Amino acid sequence: MLVCIHRVMGRFDKRKTDFRITQKTAYYLCTKEIIAKEAYQVVRNHWGVENRIHYAHDTQMDEGARIRKNPSI
Repeated sequence: MLVCIHRVMGRFDKRKTDFRITQKTAYYLCTKEIIAKEAYQVVRNHWGVENRIHYAHDTQMDEGARIRKNPSI
């Protein structure tokens, strides 16, 4: 089954100091038939894992502070 998710996001551009609307379409393959609410929850859970892992590594190793001090690392 092919799941298609269309996102409309608002982002503030600090350089141009304005608010921009962006649109993206993402496609996911699923091995079983699911309803829209289930597909939404599966995708949200997937990105939740991605975001938690990134945040944990960044704070634990203090990577963000090193990069801000010396971007060429």
